[in-house]
Amino acid sequence: MAVARLLESKHAVTGLVAVALLVTALNYGGYGNQYTSELGLVTWTVLLVGLGTTVLPRSKVNRAGIAAIVLILLLMGLTALSITWAPDTGRAFSQTILLLGVAGVFLLAIFTSRKGEGRAWLWGLTIGLGLIVLLAALSRYLPLIGNDAELSRNLGPIMSGRLAWPLGYWNAMGTVAVMFILLVLWHGAHDPRERVRRIAIGVIPAAFAVLYLTASRGGLAALSIGLIMLIAFGPDRRRLASSALLALLAGLPVVLLVSNLGAVAHADDGTTATLQGFLFMGASLLACYLTWRYLPAATQKAKQFHPERRTVLISVSVLAVLLFGLLIASNPIDRVSEFTAIPFGGVDRSEDQAFAAEHLLSANGNGRWQLWDAALEAFGTQPLHGIGAGGFEFYFREFGDYWMKTVDTHSLPFMILSELGLLGFLAFLGFIGVVIRQAVVRLRSSSPNNSLDQTQRNEMVAFLTVLAVGSFSLLFDWTGQFPVVFGTLMVCAAMLVGPAYSRGVTEEEKTWSPVRLTVTAGLILLAGAAIFFANRSYQAASSLEASRSATSDGDGTLAVRKAEQAVSALPWSGETWARLASVHQDLGDDGDALAAATVATEKSPKDEDVWLLRANIESGLGLNTSWANSMVTALLLNPNSAYWNDQRVHTMLSRADGNPDYGLEYVFNLAAQKTGQADQAESPSD
Repeated sequence: MAVARLLESKHAVTGLVAVALLVTALNYGGYGNQYTSELGLVTWTVLLVGLGTTVLPRSKVNRAGIAAIVLILLLMGLTALSITWAPDTGRAFSQTILLLGVAGVFLLAIFTSRKGEGRAWLWGLTIGLGLIVLLAALSRYLPLIGNDAELSRNLGPIMSGRLAWPLGYWNAMGTVAVMFILLVLWHGAHDPRERVRRIAIGVIPAAFAVLYLTASRGGLAALSIGLIMLIAFGPDRRRLASSALLALLAGLPVVLLVSNLGAVAHADDGTTATLQGFLFMGASLLACYLTWRYLPAATQKAKQFHPERRTVLISVSVLAVLLFGLLIASNPIDRVSEFTAIPFGGVDRSEDQAFAAEHLLSANGNGRWQLWDAALEAFGTQPLHGIGAGGFEFYFREFGDYWMKTVDTHSLPFMILSELGLLGFLAFLGFIGVVIRQAVVRLRSSSPNNSLDQTQRNEMVAFLTVLAVGSFSLLFDWTGQFPVVFGTLMVCAAMLVGPAYSRGVTEEEKTWSPVRLTVTAGLILLAGAAIFFANRSYQAASSLEASRSATSDGDGTLAVRKAEQAVSALPWSGETWARLASVHQDLGDDGDALAAATVATEKSPKDEDVWLLRANIESGLGLNTSWANSMVTALLLNPNSAYWNDQRVHTMLSRADGNPDYGLEYVFNLAAQKTGQADQAESPSD
């Protein structure tokens, strides 16, 4: 009851949402098995306690909300079921834990929301996302904050200084910046307090500079879509449009400045970066102040502006002609060719110009076209149920057109289509369709029973806009793997389809009908299972991390014990067995290492890295035939990898120097024979 009374406070809702987003962001946006396991544990534990004590749900959930819950649980169930046919049981289990977190956030938002509290959730998202954007800005104002410099050194040209901290991924950071800009723009146009409106619009120039530093082309496109939606579907369009124009114009000089501050743009961490960071901060503060200062005058001018219909039509026509001319001048055929080309080599950047500017003007798809094509091919192999959760990476390694260090479809719909087939894709589309349809029905309804006022309709437009731009990001990037992003989207979906904007009375009746009792019991059982498996996943992830740390500290005994704990938590995961094999090998226990590596290859038969580990152990034991077979298996699983390209070069150079590497030559010949590209292969010499 104390929890129930706390949740009745709108300020508590705002604070909890904001803190949840900030804490998640500080853990790299919640990315990784350990954090998604923690998310699943927290959300489903709260659901279990709330349902068991009848505190949840706080309001009656209508049919659309129930349909959305069923569909997202169906998608989660299909992901779990795909463990039985996925190429890697451990990867499929990890994806299931991720979906547990997604579903948990959605259910928690629906069950804890109440009619009239939509604005509190909106403020919670705004403050939480704003704190993340503030941290990102501080990492360039004060280079000692954040780790973009280290991340850029590790990733090299693929990052080249793009703003990623605190999330660790620039496109995810760009998505967060866009959602925050649109939310504060909405508050600046619709909040009844002038002071709040001026502050909200005043922070946009700094947030716009953060978006620029992420060099997220999808983020800029999403921002354009969001601006159009806010202006098209909300009232007081002149105030909103004038506020947006003023803030963006104030932000342009800051962007132009930072694009010429090489140390800031490239995430350097020296003295020059510190001085340039202070200059960047000063320019941002000045732009924010000027926006705050002149916002009332700009909105007043907008109210007095009443152009004739003919003037508007002429202006729109001229703008359309200019845009069409720019499109033709950009040579769209070459742009399409550039987007669909296979990416080769690194990024050629100039030290006196930010990579952000170069990337934003580029049409390079960075291999997305090939990834999407491979996803469709994978779908074609198993159109009904897909190749299994987590299976796309292995499919692309084996059949893809080029090599990527880390493989993701860079598109949530394509990933679901390839890994879960038509069944998963229809569940996904059904969930999206239910949310959008319910939002449209509530916005357009003019029934006397509709108790939504204009303020609540405006709030729904804000949630719908954030959901739209976030979903747009999921179409072209792997931001859906970040709880800080998908959590925001799930909250927006829950607000649109849940009790927050329901028509009529939505207070929950505490009468226990047989249907209600059955549904509640089922959800409690599901919560118990979710907590159990999320806990196992967390134990494995934390034990693996502890094992790696122990190895770094030189404590081999502890490393083995922690690896064994990981295996005990997830015995079906090839990753845990591979870690155990690796630590045994480090200690010289080659027999135990080979036994663990053999199990790892059985659990993860499509993972090239596991086969290479096994081959390395077999080589140390002098098992040449087994070594060759393991090497051939690894080669066929990822023939385009940088490792095998290096081995090919090594083999040719060794032959040219008169000291041929017969073992590797045998591996390549045997692999060619198995693929029908060679007629015979000679065994390696002992």
